[in-house]
Amino acid sequence: MAFSESERKEIDDLLRPLCERVPERLRDKLRVEYEIEEHTVTLNERRPVHFDPTRWTTLGIARFRYARTKDEWQLYWQRASGKWQVYGSPSSDLAPLVALVRDDENGAFWG
Repeated sequence: MAFSESERKEIDDLLRPLCERVPERLRDKLRVEYEIEEHTVTLNERRPVHFDPTRWTTLGIARFRYARTKDEWQLYWQRASGKWQVYGSPSSDLAPLVALVRDDENGAFWG
């Protein structure tokens, strides 16, 4: 079962502040957005392609996967190879994992 409306609202409430980190005046050059697919939420950085500014590239920042059977979220970071790797311990609550991305003490998400 995909996320319920209340779960989607909670996801939006937690991730929207990360997306709004980019000032409005710069959003024609850089955006932070998230997408939901099944039980996965991916936070992405988007930029216009240098040689064709009508197209945008997407680079993963963080991925959150929810295992309904375990009632736990797992956080992933994207390696330079493009592969996603587990980051930290699972949590029954999404908020502390979003805080790990926001604070990024190890530079794994924001560089």
